Amino acid sequence: MDFTIIVTVGPSILSKIDKLLEIQHAGPCIFRLNGAHCSPEQLKIYNKVIRSVIPQARMMIDLPGNKIRTANLPNKIQFMRGETITLWDTNFNYTGFPAMVKPGDEILANDSNLCFIVEKADDKSMLLRAEHSGELISGKGMHIPGITIKLPFLFQADIDLINAAAEANLDYISLSYVRNAEDITQVKKLLAELNYAPEFIAKIETSSALKNLDEILDEIEIVNIDRGDLSSDIGLIRIAQSQSEVITACKTRRKDVFLATQCLKNMETRPIPLIPEIIDLSSSIQQGISGVQLSEETAVGLYPVECIHLVWQVYHHINTQSLNR
Repeated sequence: MDFTIIVTVGPSILSKIDKLLEIQHAGPCIFRLNGAHCSPEQLKIYNKVIRSVIPQARMMIDLPGNKIRTANLPNKIQFMRGETITLWDTNFNYTGFPAMVKPGDEILANDSNLCFIVEKADDKSMLLRAEHSGELISGKGMHIPGITIKLPFLFQADIDLINAAAEANLDYISLSYVRNAEDITQVKKLLAELNYAPEFIAKIETSSALKNLDEILDEIEIVNIDRGDLSSDIGLIRIAQSQSEVITACKTRRKDVFLATQCLKNMETRPIPLIPEIIDLSSSIQQGISGVQLSEETAVGLYPVECIHLVWQVYHHINTQSLNR
């Protein structure tokens, strides 16, 4: 696969048709629909809108997977460090979550930006003490390291989106929280029943996926390193080494490998990146990644097209330098 940018679809790029065309003309891209914030009906609408402008657009649904998320919160919950909040089973997309935790457990929320300690828990509710000040809204991830091992691989929301993707004939399905080869074969069997054969992308974002990487690569041609959820599962200190090891393994096996999460985080609200972001992007391209995924940068950021042009500028600069050596 040629170097490709996975572009997350959202208000920032759907607001003007010329943005879609400029993104497509900038270089190879895949338009990503984030299943965590996209219903089956919205999937069909977004796909129709984009393909009406760019008939040849490559479309992807990124399944929400078995990630525990907050749900049905009537308002945002604000809290200060040390304060406690109560969440009920109906406040999660998986109502069995309160029964899975115990006092003393650490829960990381919103890509590790928030941290809670479980004070009390039973089958119906949990009392959490905030380690940081902040706020919680519906749709935010709630993670305990290793918890995905205890969960079914597909939630009903995933199955509903797969059915919608089959109807819309999307090109790619991105599988979240892959743990082993069995997870992938489970989805392959489901798609065979639908007579639907998209390309798969396995997201590497759990400690189990790192442990079982070889068998995962036996089943798939493309992986995406989701550094946000992976860091929640293995810890921030290990993320750089693990990222490098996955890239090396993929290149050795001739598999395509993408990099996701906070690639150009600063450009969500500002017109230029941070120096460490450019260094990280450049180093990853030099190591041989197949592309990057832009998430909030293009979905809700203020400078979506500028982000895409910047990635291409860095990529072409690295390639030019390599050719001149």
